[in-house]
Amino acid sequence: MIYEEVVPIRLKHSLTLVSVFVLVLGLGTATDVRVTSTTVSDTVYPGENTTVAEYNVGVRNGTVNVTDIAVSQLPFDTVISPDVRTVNASCGPADQNTAGNCPWRNETVAVNVSVPDREISDTYTGEVAFVFDKQETQAESITVTVPEVANWTLTDHAFTASVDIGSDGVLGRFDLQNTGNVRTSVDVNVSGNLSEYVVTNEIVDLYRNRSRSVPVEYRIPSDTPFGTYTGQLVLPGDGNRSDTVNLSVEFVDKRPPELEDVTLNDEIEATLSDDWTVTATDNLEVASVTAQVVRESTITAGNTTQVVNESVANVSFDPVEHTDSWKTSFTETDNRGTHYATVVVKDAAGNTVNRTERFEVVSLDAVTVLEEDVEFDGTPPDEQLTVDVFELDEEIPVTVELSSFRELDTNGSMLVGIRETGSASPDTISPGKSITVSEPETYELVVETSEGGRFRGELVYNVEKHVELATTGFAGEFIDSDCPPEDDYESGEYRYEYRYTEQDCLDGDLRFIATVPGENCLGYDHPDDCTDIKGADLGRIEAVEERAGRYWTWLWVVVIGGVLATGLSAGAALYFLKLYPGDYRVRLKDTD
Repeated sequence: MIYEEVVPIRLKHSLTLVSVFVLVLGLGTATDVRVTSTTVSDTVYPGENTTVAEYNVGVRNGTVNVTDIAVSQLPFDTVISPDVRTVNASCGPADQNTAGNCPWRNETVAVNVSVPDREISDTYTGEVAFVFDKQETQAESITVTVPEVANWTLTDHAFTASVDIGSDGVLGRFDLQNTGNVRTSVDVNVSGNLSEYVVTNEIVDLYRNRSRSVPVEYRIPSDTPFGTYTGQLVLPGDGNRSDTVNLSVEFVDKRPPELEDVTLNDEIEATLSDDWTVTATDNLEVASVTAQVVRESTITAGNTTQVVNESVANVSFDPVEHTDSWKTSFTETDNRGTHYATVVVKDAAGNTVNRTERFEVVSLDAVTVLEEDVEFDGTPPDEQLTVDVFELDEEIPVTVELSSFRELDTNGSMLVGIRETGSASPDTISPGKSITVSEPETYELVVETSEGGRFRGELVYNVEKHVELATTGFAGEFIDSDCPPEDDYESGEYRYEYRYTEQDCLDGDLRFIATVPGENCLGYDHPDDCTDIKGADLGRIEAVEERAGRYWTWLWVVVIGGVLATGLSAGAALYFLKLYPGDYRVRLKDTD
C-alpha cells in the first residue's frame, strides 16, 4: 500500500511517519522537493537480500542535490540503489503550467536489506535519512521483520558397500545441519528390505546454529540369507522439509560350514561298496558335500621309486531329508591298497571346509569254506548225498568249479551239483566245468546216482579279489545190497536176535546175539538181565567169507563146544556173528 502526503519541510529536524512520507522542501522561492515512500516487503528471511522499501524523490522548478542517504539502527547490511545525488527539474516557460510551475521530476531509491543465515527471529526498526544541500535532513523509520524459519540440510557420507552375515557395526553416517533460526526436529524412517537390519535414531533434534552426525547401525543375524539389500533413509522434518538417502548393501556370507563327523570303514573289502555318512551344518545352508578319493601308488623310474597319489573317484553325497546328514555309497574298490578320501563341504556362498580320512581296500573275505575233506557214509542208490560246503556273506559272484570227478565202479551214472541248502533241484556241474552263484546263502554239495559205486572229486572256489580259499575234496560209495529181515527166533536153549542199524547193513557189519541161559542166571525174567561174570561176553566170532554163488538163505550159528568144556558149564556165553550175503564159515576169536 502506498501512502502519499505533502508536508512542509523542517530543516535539521526529523519527521517520523509509519510507512510513507511526503517531503516538500522549498529552496529559495522557486524549487519544490517531495519524498514519497512505498513499503515493498517488511519481512526478510534469514540468508536473503530483500528490497524492504522504495523512496521517490520528486523535484520541480529547479535542481536539488542529495548529499547522503543513510540507514541506521538496523543490525543488517543495507544497500541504497541507485545512489542518487542530483535531481534536476528545471524547465522553460513553455513547460510551466498556468501557475508558473515546472512539472515534477522523480527519482526512485530502493533500500535493500540482507539478513544473515540463522538470524534470530524478531522485528527490527531503523531510520532512513536523506541529507540535502546545506545539511537539511529528513529521517524516516524503516521496519524489518525476520520470521521463524525451521530449516536443515542433509549431508551423507559413504556407506559401507558390504557387510558380513552374523556381524554388527556402523553402516555409515549422515550429517544434519540446522540452517534455520529456531530449534527443529527431523524424523528418520527406513524403508526397503534393508529396514529390518538397520538401527538408527527415530527423531533427531537440531538446535539453532548446530549440526549433528547421526550413525546408521546394522545388526545381521547369522541365518540371514546373503545377497544385495536395498532401502532408503527417509527424513521428513519441520517446515515441510524432506530428504532421502539411498542405501544398497551386499550381505556377504564368509562363515564356512562346520564339518562335524565323517563316518566310513577303516577297511573295505575289495569289490564291495561302503556306506559313507557326513554330518555338517552351516549358518545358512550346506549346498553340497563331495569327496575326492586317491590311492597310494608306487612308480619306479630307473633307480628311483616314489609314492604318488593316483586319482580314483570324485564322489557326491546326497542329503538326508530333515537331518544334517549326507550319504553316499562308495563303490570304486577294485584296487587294493591305501586310500585317502578328502571330504569337502560347501555352502551356497562358496565357503568350504574339508577333512581327509584314510582307509584300506583289502582282499575280499566273503566266502567261508565249511568242508575241506568230506567222506560220505555208504548210501543206497537213488538217495542224495548232501553236505554244506561253503557260506556266502555278500552278494558277489562266486564261481564253483568241479575241478575233478572220478567214478570208480560205474561209468557216467552219477550227477554232481550245487544248490542253496534246503532248496529244490541243484545246478549240476560237469567235470572241468563251473557254475556261478551270488546270493548270500549257505550252499551244499549234492551227489546222486541210480547205481552203486564209489566216487571221488574236488570243488574249487574262485572269487575276484578274494583272500585265498581252500578247496573241498569229497569221496563216498553208493552200496547196492539188501539187508536180512529184522527177526529173532529161538532154537532149543538158544535165542537169537539181530543187533544192527541200516548203516551197519550197508557197511556189512550185521551182528547176531546168541544167548545161552546158565545156572547163575536162573530166576531172571529175561536172560539178558543176567550180568554175572559167568554170563559175560566170551568173545567175538569173526566171519570169513566163502561165497557159494548164491544169496543169503539162512543163518547157521555154530556154538563151539570146546568153550563150554573149559569148566564154565554154569555160565552163559554171548556170541557175535558177522552176517554177509552168501554162505559163511565162522571161527571163534581168541578171548581172555
